[in-house]
Amino acid sequence: MIIVNFKNYKIGSDVIDLIKKIEIYYNKAIVAVPSLEIKEAVGSTRLEVYAQHMRKARVLEK
Repeated sequence: MIIVNFKNYKIGSDVIDLIKKIEIYYNKAIVAVPSLEIKEAVGSTRLEVYAQHMRKARVLEK
């Protein structure tokens, strides 16, 4: 199993381009994309798409 973590180095169309290249060379890989790119990633590939860790936002009270 290979998991490719995109971190925040790739955004926008670069994410989809890299996913397509990964799909060509290893179609069993799992990609972990930035949270803002999940919808586009899932819609453009048959690879498993994981969400990167998201920290729970804290609400500061006055």
